[in-house]
Amino acid sequence: MISCIICSRTPKISNELEKNIAETIGCEYELVIIDNSKNNHSIFSAYNEGVRQAKGDILCFMHDDILYRTPNWGWRVEEILKNENIGCVGVLGGHYVPKDTSAWWYGQVKSARNLQWDYKKEPLMCEELIFAKDKKEMEVAVVDGLWMCFPKKMFEHIHWDEETYGNCFHLYDSDICMQIQSINKQVWVLLDSLIEHKSCGSANAAFYIAMDKFCKKWKDYLPILRGIQSVDSEQLIEILNLYSRQSLIYIERYAKTLQKYESILNSRAFKLGNIILKPFSEFKQIFKH
Repeated sequence: MISCIICSRTPKISNELEKNIAETIGCEYELVIIDNSKNNHSIFSAYNEGVRQAKGDILCFMHDDILYRTPNWGWRVEEILKNENIGCVGVLGGHYVPKDTSAWWYGQVKSARNLQWDYKKEPLMCEELIFAKDKKEMEVAVVDGLWMCFPKKMFEHIHWDEETYGNCFHLYDSDICMQIQSINKQVWVLLDSLIEHKSCGSANAAFYIAMDKFCKKWKDYLPILRGIQSVDSEQLIEILNLYSRQSLIYIERYAKTLQKYESILNSRAFKLGNIILKPFSEFKQIFKH
């Protein structure tokens, strides 16, 4: 049986998602909903609670804003996890995790096939099959947390590390994948199971704090390259590191700007200014009509 574990932003998941799971999974399952509507959990603590409650022999952790577009995906998961070398399977993954940044997508070496919504809330087909042409599945280094499945017995050796990351919603997916790599198990992506994700994700100041913790925790294991056969892997890693560092420069600049913006919004001066200018704002609305 598959236990579908969801950290929900509302007391119940949507009727659309509940119906979608029932119509597409194709095998015995249960829903384990962790109500996080009052923000009592980090993603780590919510998922650890999910592990404690789950009765299935396969644990499927999923976001509450996805929809399945391929029938019998549960049967597909059961089949691939019969391979005891595989500790985790997802649908969107990175082959390379650099040493000086934790975000695998900086290197742009991905294998995926999913519907990913953009900032305009429009679904776009995300196909990154450069290294996985004509393949139904492929090994990667890490997978994205929008959807991740594990044999339950893996959690005798791994856990969602809330001790390191605290009240956080970032890097949980990369960290658990690195735990799997550290016990010599493999991480794979399914390329014939299509999932629609109604979010494009975001990076804030908390993300970069979590990234720093991740890099320090796994410094002896990084960089890591999986699933790509290369004649000169050292040269490939050098190129990917350069690309990652260049990406990080721009992202760090964005993060610093974001921090300054958040600092201004939270300042006493800004709040006081809002109070002082509020009558003028209302006065402006009157004339606008």
